[in-house]
Amino acid sequence: MTTEPTTNNLLEKYYFVILVSESSSTDNERAPLFEQSFLLIKADSQDHARQKVLDYAGQPHGFENKFGDRITWTLKQILDVRPVLYDSLDDVTELYARFVDDLGEAFTVSNDP
Repeated sequence: MTTEPTTNNLLEKYYFVILVSESSSTDNERAPLFEQSFLLIKADSQDHARQKVLDYAGQPHGFENKFGDRITWTLKQILDVRPVLYDSLDDVTELYARFVDDLGEAFTVSNDP
């Protein structure tokens, strides 16, 4: 899962992306496992960032585990794509924030594009 290096485009900025992938196995008794990933994508727009995520993680990929089962990871959903909060990255930089008025909302993500 690699992407081509980006050109030095002055219009590009960083976007914070949250995505969820699901594993499946040829062992039908194995329960699916889900992975939530946080990516930092350099792109010239939110749509371009979303396309880069699809290029990076959109195709299923897998491996054979030590038991001989085929494990396949599949992108389930891009949960959020937002510009990072600051233009430069320092020793400590807040990348992403959202406000919720219900603690339960803190553990769910909007499906808005």
